[in-house]
Amino acid sequence: MTNADLNTLALGSDLTTLGLNLNSSECLYSTFASPWAEAPITREPQFSLPLCYYMQPPPLKTSHLSKFQLETLFYIFYAMPKDVLQAYAAQELYNREWQYHQDLKLWQYI
Repeated sequence: MTNADLNTLALGSDLTTLGLNLNSSECLYSTFASPWAEAPITREPQFSLPLCYYMQPPPLKTSHLSKFQLETLFYIFYAMPKDVLQAYAAQELYNREWQYHQDLKLWQYI
């Protein structure tokens, strides 16, 4: 074949020109970034996290639950079983005159 593009398409590319050591006993995919990368990939990505990721959120106070909508309280009650927040959500629902029917396992408004 005289056309270089057709030759590459038919026969493929020499992988050693891409920076791959085919005689290595290690896995090739761990260092191969892409055919367009100038250097092999490093093991750990080079980045730094913003400081806000290291901050702890303030603890949820039970007084915050009085500001939540009913849908949020029901979500907390049903989505967090055997959690302290489930008990707090139940207490807030009782404060808003809702009762839990233990046989039917649902909340009823009085």
